[in-house]
This record gives sequence, C-alpha cells and structure tokens, in this order.
Amino acid sequence: MNKISKILLTIVYLSLFIQTLNAQWEKTGELYGGFFDLSADSNKIVAYGQNGNSLYYDIYVASISIDTGKTWRPMSKPGNLLQPAMDYYVQGDKVFAMMQSGVYISKDNGQTWDLTNNSHRGTSMVVVKDGIFLIYRTITSVFNISKYNPSNNSWDDVNYFPENTLSIAFSTNKVYALTTTDFFVSNRNSINWIKYNAPFSPPYLEGKDIAKMTASDDAVVLIYNSGGAYTTANEGVSWQIPFNDFIMNHNAIYKNNTFYLKRSGSVMFSNDNTLTWQPITNGWNNTYNLR
Repeated sequence: MNKISKILLTIVYLSLFIQTLNAQWEKTGELYGGFFDLSADSNKIVAYGQNGNSLYYDIYVASISIDTGKTWRPMSKPGNLLQPAMDYYVQGDKVFAMMQSGVYISKDNGQTWDLTNNSHRGTSMVVVKDGIFLIYRTITSVFNISKYNPSNNSWDDVNYFPENTLSIAFSTNKVYALTTTDFFVSNRNSINWIKYNAPFSPPYLEGKDIAKMTASDDAVVLIYNSGGAYTTANEGVSWQIPFNDFIMNHNAIYKNNTFYLKRSGSVMFSNDNTLTWQPITNGWNNTYNLR
C-alpha cells in the first residue's frame, strides 16, 4: 500500500469515527408498559417485555410502531394463549411470535395471529433477507434448524448446518455456526464448513440463555448471556473477552461497518472489527437492548 492510499484509508476511518461520536438521537413516542427487548425491520419496531414484577401474563406487554418509533400501539396476544411470547421477530410486513406451543405469524401488525404449520418450540430465530431460520431443540436434546416457507406458511428442516448447531449468524459473504462443541465458518454461496474451537462449551439452555452472534465478513461478536461476551477478528481462529462486566440479556449489533455492544454503564462501539472499543456516552447508559 503506497503512502497516498494509507492517507486516504486513515481519512475514511477518522470520518467513520467522528460520525459515530456525533450521532444524533431523537426520543420516540411513549410506549405502553415496561420493555426490555426490541425487534425491528425498516420503519417497523416491536418492543416487548414485562411491565412490573408480577408473573401473570397480563403484565407481559408488546407494542408496535410502523413509523420508526414516533407512535406506538399495543399488539394483541398471539393465539390468546396464557403464556407470554418468548421472542418477537419482524421481517417486512410480517411479525413472528415465538411461543412455547409454536411460532405465530401476524400480517396486520399484531392485531390477529395465525399458528404457522409444522412449527416447533424454538430457542431462537434468525431473520435475514433471504430467509427466516428457527433453531429448536428436540425431545432428545438435539438442536435442529428449520427455515420458514411462506408459500404454505410452514417450516422445513434444513440439513446444511453442522450437527447440533445452536446459534447462527450471517454477514454479507459468510455464514457462522456455533454448535455445542465447536465453531464453524463458511462462504454463503458454497457451503463448505471450516471448524475452529468454540470459546466455551455451551450447555443445553433455553430461550435468551442461548448464545447469540452478530458478524461482519471478518469478525464475530458472540453473546453468551450466562457467561459474557467473546469476540474474534479472524473468523474464529482465536477469541478474546473484551469486557468483564457484561450485562446479561443483551445483544450486539453490526450496522454501517460498526459493532455496538452493551456494557455495564455504557454502549461500546468498534469500527475496526472488534480490535478496539470506545464508549458512547450521550445518554445510552440506561440502554436495555440494541437493534
């Protein structure tokens, strides 16, 4: 790389750094109830969580905004069931609710719900532009993955992930898979898995205790809610622990070439593929979740 190229690259990094520091934030409209989680796609956002300390379902609330958070209204209960939704996921005009009895879908912004066919009690879902994947555990404690088929509103098992995959992540050109024993990486256009050591040995857990990943083509942030956060800048060859005070039940995101990660007291960001982290201090210290 010649001197001019190095100067131009430095200018680009400085520009990204300044844009992140100077990001402007706007307070949205008032939500209905208390919330700790979000799901979003384009201008549609679902916020959901527990309103208070009661264990009754009536205090589990979910609201939806279709104008990027300017206004909100409550959603109905999926299937009018007694148990709360484990998670909500948004893709385009659809909202998915992951219930203990299966996955429900709404096409009218949470007013009515239908149970999808051949669905399972999932541990997590991954929504990407080319599909919706449901990770679930069988009665024999084996993890499987199915993909949503909109043509018949059902789920079809897929067999191109490594055996016992419990978490997956997609970047532009790569796909990553964490199993109960190992970590795998492959190109998206031709599945050919390369195996590396996982940073820990995940136990069989449910729901939000399952490890979550977010990724670029070179780096991965892995969130393990019962054990902290792990990062790799070389596709899983080696792993680091960026912080020792990680808060449970939060996740990381990757947007506009920048990783964001919730840390105790602040939100951290990295625009060099997790090698270094800086805090965002403009009012983010009470952040519950990132999307």
